[in-house]
Amino acid sequence: MFNINKDNWKEYQLKDIIKYGVRKFQHTKNFGEGIYEYWGSGKKPVGLQKYFNNLGNKITIAQAGTGSAGYVHWQEKPFFAGNVCHPIESFDETKLPTKFLYHVLKWNEHYFRSIATGTVQKNLFKKQLDSYKIKLPDLEDPNSLKLMNEITKRCDEVELATKLATKLATKLEESFEKTYFSALKETINGGGVILKDYQLKDIIKYGKRKQIVKKNFEEGIYEYLNGGIKSVGLQKYFNNLGNKITISQVGAAGYVSWQEKPFFAGDACHPIESFDETKLPTKFLYHVLKWNEHYFQSMAIGTAQKAFIKKQLNPYKIKLPDLEDPDSLKIMNKITNNLDNIVSLISESKKLINQFQNSYNGILKKYFK
Repeated sequence: MFNINKDNWKEYQLKDIIKYGVRKFQHTKNFGEGIYEYWGSGKKPVGLQKYFNNLGNKITIAQAGTGSAGYVHWQEKPFFAGNVCHPIESFDETKLPTKFLYHVLKWNEHYFRSIATGTVQKNLFKKQLDSYKIKLPDLEDPNSLKLMNEITKRCDEVELATKLATKLATKLEESFEKTYFSALKETINGGGVILKDYQLKDIIKYGKRKQIVKKNFEEGIYEYLNGGIKSVGLQKYFNNLGNKITISQVGAAGYVSWQEKPFFAGDACHPIESFDETKLPTKFLYHVLKWNEHYFQSMAIGTAQKAFIKKQLNPYKIKLPDLEDPDSLKIMNKITNNLDNIVSLISESKKLINQFQNSYNGILKKYFK
């Protein structure tokens, strides 16, 4: 970071410092096969188009969408803009670089989202963008260009690192999705092991669970798990040892999680382990159940609050190597190691993403808050 003097920064209305690009509605059925992204109202392109109506190095701001109105995106390459996104560039590149303006608008993205109007579908109209005010270095001062280019360079570097880490995490998650069955199939084909159907009730043991009112918590180091994805808080005691599986009963009903350390289970989650570690490793079972998580979530019943109860879990059938075959243990341990490695890489990638995103936000906060 370098020190800057904001005393000469000025307030500008967007309408005075931007130019709008071309936008035109194009029905997806009329798309021609091509290489140019068609941008509408969302966070991703709708598809590919044969033609473009805007050159690259522009900004787009989504006009409509339930969760995307106000979304700010940088368009590196030529693209086709539909009638529900705002293509934008600087009024004068020699006074205000468009890429710098993008980072300023990205910092202000949450404001654009908050001023979008509508009920079923939010809209961010041109008149709302035009009147929006932002502070920038004095655009008539020739020294401002150097400052803006330096800030842009730093923002670009961190944003690129964030994108690369995000792409890696996405690929790893896709790999995780495929690894269980592909590894199982490859190993079985080589070893001649047969898959069998098992009902969960025949291969699991339930742990202890007991409800504690939050006001009765005794502060400690053990996570108190109930309904939901995260722990409710920390408790002085535990009622389950580590290396177990928990499945949320309510809240995030059907959510599957691995508990490495001892924990306290409330009555709104199912603590589970293998019936016999020498025949079915609990960690392997966790990966199988995690793979089936979307089924558990879809089976949850209720209206105001979904619940995934024990009688739904017990009869659920999963395919496993024959648990009476001693060779199966070796196969399951091999698959578990593969999946553990992928999960570890995903976790590290997500930490990197958070670090880069925090750095990016830190740069933007320093200059634009």
